[in-house]
Amino acid sequence: MTKYQVGDKVKVRKDLKEGEIYSMENGYADAVVDVMLKHAGEVVTIAEVVEDDDCTAYLIEEDGKSWNWTDEMFKGKVEEAEYK
Repeated sequence: MTKYQVGDKVKVRKDLKEGEIYSMENGYADAVVDVMLKHAGEVVTIAEVVEDDDCTAYLIEEDGKSWNWTDEMFKGKVEEAEYK
């Protein structure tokens, strides 16, 4: 089970740094690439949870499910009233 589920609205950390490694609660880690930085500080939607032998990560709707996102890349879950 992951910290966030499909459909959850989460806030991306404002202080993401390109090339820095961020982890999942289960130990998987991945780096931020430059195109991910445009979402810093935004509220995004978890589109898919990827769970296989090599990777556990999230894909978000706002980047077309192009990049792996991890728990540490998000500030936390937000409720609808907080982002509207």
